Amino acid sequence: MEQTTIDIIKSNWDEVLNYVRNEFDIAEISFNIWISPLKPSSTEKNEDGGTVLVLQVPDSENLPAYVYQNMIKRKYLPYILVGIQEKTGIEARATILGHVQRGGSPTVRDRVLASQMGNYAVNLLEKGIGNRVV
Repeated sequence: MEQTTIDIIKSNWDEVLNYVRNEFDIAEISFNIWISPLKPSSTEKNEDGGTVLVLQVPDSENLPAYVYQNMIKRKYLPYILVGIQEKTGIEARATILGHVQRGGSPTVRDRVLASQMGNYAVNLLEKGIGNRVV
């Protein structure tokens, strides 16, 4: 039976992480906070017929998902992509999805921002100002 893309990545995930840690000289504390918690979750087919790997990132009150995603995207994602390619032979490119697309819950910051935007919109309407996007 032929292995699926997700099976190949999951079975080689520890090797991918070790490659990233050793090849790019990432400090142990940074590796443990930012990279180690990532888990391959699933694969999907995109419109072009390619396979999309979904990496699960941790959600916690101590480290909101948007902070985690931004750090991964800005600093570590290129290393992870190289690790996947080197250890599995699978071409890897990145796309970052927000919490709504991932099906996760909004963070406290998301809820506070939504409340502030709603309040601002109501204040504009009370002043007779319409036809605006908030």
